[in-house]
Amino acid sequence: MELQSVQSLNSDMELYSKPNGVAMTNRGAATGSAADASWEPATPQQEQREQKRQLSLCRIALFGLAGPPLQMTGNVAAFYFSIYLLEVARLSPAYVSIISFSGRAWDAVTDPLIGLLLSCTNTRFGKTRPWILGSSLCGSCLFLFMWWPVAAAETQAGKFAYYLLMHLVYCTLVTCYHIPYTSATVLLSPHSADRDAATAARIACELLFTIVGSAAFGAVIGSKRIATECGNFSTNGTADMLLRASEERDSYKLAAGIISLIYLSCGIVGFLGIKERVASVRDSSESFASTLRRIGEVITFKPYVALMMAFLFMSLGIQTIQANLGLFTTHRLKIGWHMTFGFMCVLVVATLCVPLMHLLNQRIGKKKVFIIGVMIVFPCLLLTQLMEPKTLFLYYLVTSLSGVTISVAMLQPWSMLPDVIEVFYKRHGDRMEATFYSLYAFFTKFAAGISLAVSQLALWLSNYDSNACEQPESVSNTLRLLMGPGPIACLLVSMLIIICFYRVRPVDNAREEPNTQSANETNIHVSRRVSELQRHPPCRALLPSADTELGS
Repeated sequence: MELQSVQSLNSDMELYSKPNGVAMTNRGAATGSAADASWEPATPQQEQREQKRQLSLCRIALFGLAGPPLQMTGNVAAFYFSIYLLEVARLSPAYVSIISFSGRAWDAVTDPLIGLLLSCTNTRFGKTRPWILGSSLCGSCLFLFMWWPVAAAETQAGKFAYYLLMHLVYCTLVTCYHIPYTSATVLLSPHSADRDAATAARIACELLFTIVGSAAFGAVIGSKRIATECGNFSTNGTADMLLRASEERDSYKLAAGIISLIYLSCGIVGFLGIKERVASVRDSSESFASTLRRIGEVITFKPYVALMMAFLFMSLGIQTIQANLGLFTTHRLKIGWHMTFGFMCVLVVATLCVPLMHLLNQRIGKKKVFIIGVMIVFPCLLLTQLMEPKTLFLYYLVTSLSGVTISVAMLQPWSMLPDVIEVFYKRHGDRMEATFYSLYAFFTKFAAGISLAVSQLALWLSNYDSNACEQPESVSNTLRLLMGPGPIACLLVSMLIIICFYRVRPVDNAREEPNTQSANETNIHVSRRVSELQRHPPCRALLPSADTELGS
């Protein structure tokens, strides 16, 4: 009986001395022995502290303040870069369209490559922080060069080559910033509530700085911009024309310098404020073929495929609306002077709705919030088919309600994607967060490229003339269709995919605390028995010697 009791205790020691069996502090892990004497039981205070670790408000705020560069610079470029190329650089519209589309297409190519390089990164500063700092230093300079004309490039071909190169390099550096930054969301905390709070802070800061950046850029160049009508740049004197053109170029440089300074400041805040508290599980000796196999597992992961298809169609609808809202305001509603105020209305409402959407995520669930946000925009898009020219009340009503959907479109992908990554981690033992985020960015920019190409093709078929003030009636009808049936169909498909195929619940370690606490209490009790046996071993006289047969 005594022999069986000791053997039972020894088996307990082997079972509970493993790293996955009991919460102990392993000071002898280098030896690889599970029953090493240097294993010490963790105190209940350590266990409770480990379970209740949460992000502080300061960390959440710092993470959010590092988020604006992509949305802020992207929206400024979307609003003003084409105008700069046409009015200041004096490029032809054909060259401008090539530069804009090439930037989107190049983004779609570089996103998976940057994600793969990020997966192989492991430094003393962490996985994502070196990328954030380095890309912010270079990216802020390249954004400034985009608005800095070069005297050596005077011909149309020379200016086209220069601005195309600057735009492509800038897009690459923004990707080098955005992919690591968004990947850091999963590494901030194991708690779903912490990740959701960090995501909400990031989206709120992105929207806020987008409004501030766009307003500041417009205010700087607004007073210096040459007022033109129907492409007529003639003035009373050549000298006056050259002076005003020089002042306009300088105003763009100043405005771009302000945005670049904000860009750099956000990168420094992100490098100093982000702390990776969740280990990114990856074998450093993993081969390239194995990496490709893991990427294949991500692409074929059904919850991820459903989520990406839903957001692909949602991005198609939203990007089509954004790409044509300005032209719709000008040529369909004949209230072009309200275009900037309409943009600001959308962004302000979207910013104010982010905290509300975050609260609803916690109360009713992310899936329901996604469905509600998509359904709100359907009446707005139907109203655009019935609006007559110069209907200001309906115009601002539509833009205000559209801001609610924009907030959902910006918040939900980054809030739902970490849950999918955690489910993948539970099944495969590897988060692959860089691959997940880079592929999502690829799908989003791919959708933006498609919407831009389709919109330009539709306008070209409707005989749109960029040098004319008045456009034919066919352009007005085309813009009405681009703002209605197309986006409605895309958003409806997105909503149906989420309803029918998305079956992921938030994975939160905090929800497992009752079971974990019970298991830890049992493990601590056993570990105390192990320590007691080590201090007071059982009497060896009662045990048979090694040279004695058990049957003798």
